[in-house]
Order: sequence, then C-alpha cells, then structure tokens
Amino acid sequence: VWPQPVHDVLNWRSTGAGTVRVHDAQGRLVFTGPDQGRLNVSTMPAGLYHLQVTQGTRVKWTRFLKR
Repeated sequence: VWPQPVHDVLNWRSTGAGTVRVHDAQGRLVFTGPDQGRLNVSTMPAGLYHLQVTQGTRVKWTRFLKR
C-alpha cells in the first residue's frame, strides 16, 4: 500500500473483484466496500489502521498510518 503515511488517498494493487474492510487500532470496523485499489481516507482521524482485502477465498491484511 502507498503512500505511507497517507493523508488523502490510499492505493494498493487490485484485481477489482473483491471486498475491502478497514479496522481502526481498537479493531472497530470503520469502512467496508468494493475493492477499487484506492480509498479516500481524508475524513478518517489520524492513527493506525488495518486494511483487509478479500478476493474469493484469499484474504490479505496490511497496516497503514493515517496522518
């Protein structure tokens, strides 16, 4: 995922055929939607987040820092 840290738009490689979930550092779900390879995070508070991308039976997790 890039850029790190992110201010406005987070990007990642995507096939466009999946689902995205974002959890905050406390594990609360703060976003869910289709995998488009990018996400506008400008309205999220600063902090550490976990990005989950599900494509079929494959699930990938990564972290990102919102500033």
